[in-house]
Amino acid sequence: MHDVSTTALRIAIAGALACSTSVATGQDKPAPPPVWQQGKPAAMADSKLAPLAGKLTETPPGEIPVDKIRVPAGFKVELWAHGIPGGRAMARGDKGKIYVGTRGLGRVYEVTTRGTSGRAASSSTSWCSRPVSPT
Repeated sequence: MHDVSTTALRIAIAGALACSTSVATGQDKPAPPPVWQQGKPAAMADSKLAPLAGKLTETPPGEIPVDKIRVPAGFKVELWAHGIPGGRAMARGDKGKIYVGTRGLGRVYEVTTRGTSGRAASSSTSWCSRPVSPT
């Protein structure tokens, strides 16, 4: 029994030393650049360009300039639903309901029709880790 406990202790110490060595060598490496910067050509190495964060608050329907969007003859632009800050992806459920996933907020909204007054969105779930793909 003494040999088994001694062997187990030696294995535990060896494992701890191996882990501490790999942590120490891992700290010597510089952190990689952000994902959006990786693969940037050398000519853009000093560029200060960065992606803009999406607006995470609701835009009132009157402030959405749908009349400024140009479309070919025969097409029209209209506000289909509102109240979905950061909406990014849509999916239709089995019973025809529309779900909209967000990226930064971690929410999935359910869009329902409100008679003649249009559509309303209500949050059906929150704090999803990947709600951009609500299906």
